[in-house]
Amino acid sequence: MEQNDINRIVRAVHETIRGNTDAYNVIVTAYMQKLYYTARSLSGSDAQAEDLVQETLIDGYLHLSRLREPEKIEGWLMRI
Repeated sequence: MEQNDINRIVRAVHETIRGNTDAYNVIVTAYMQKLYYTARSLSGSDAQAEDLVQETLIDGYLHLSRLREPEKIEGWLMRI
């Protein structure tokens, strides 16, 4: 991921925390595919992978203010 992309995601994290719910779409778009492929490889099921990604993104949204280093959001989401 390029530095411009990381900067855009970090801005989206801050905007989301400030209440701009639309900004979370930047994060979802950036990581949904990678989350899906990881969940699919772990679960072995498309349906389970979709559910896991949805739950991860919801948890991420709900707890985004706990993220101390926004530039490390990818690893944080993967751990969820």
